[in-house]
Amino acid sequence: MKKPLLIAALVVAGAACARESATPGPAQSLPSASGVPAAQPAESRKPQAPIAIYVLAEAKSASPSALALEWVKELEAALIANPAQFKLLKSEPDAEVVVRIAGVTPSPESPGKAVMTGSLARGGKPSAFRLDYTGGAAAMAGRFAKYVAAQVEKARSAAPEPAQQP
Repeated sequence: MKKPLLIAALVVAGAACARESATPGPAQSLPSASGVPAAQPAESRKPQAPIAIYVLAEAKSASPSALALEWVKELEAALIANPAQFKLLKSEPDAEVVVRIAGVTPSPESPGKAVMTGSLARGGKPSAFRLDYTGGAAAMAGRFAKYVAAQVEKARSAAPEPAQQP
């Protein structure tokens, strides 16, 4: 009569051992379903510093156009509204990113659309852009700020991190 009780005790003990070996400890992490280790928790990721940015309207002639100046004003407002992501600077030398708005004109291809041209410079390397849009600068400034942030984050993630001094 003691045999069934002994078998039941071995089954329970075996299940407890199997459960202990499958539970991750503090230095152990289980891979995800795809076999790739799970991502780090958000708390352990290094927080990104706000993007130091400077915005200006370039003048092709004596002074920038009124539409270019409106874009500068609206873009600065969109950047100021997001202080966790952007730090608006008053001068160019300390900026991580410089947005130069060269001009804003009506689109020759599409009535009702406008075209903003300019350059986005990071690390002294300018990259030209052209933005075709409908509506005013106020409506598009927030979306353009998100585009700038995405471009900077992409460049930051591609760049190797500097070695830390001991």
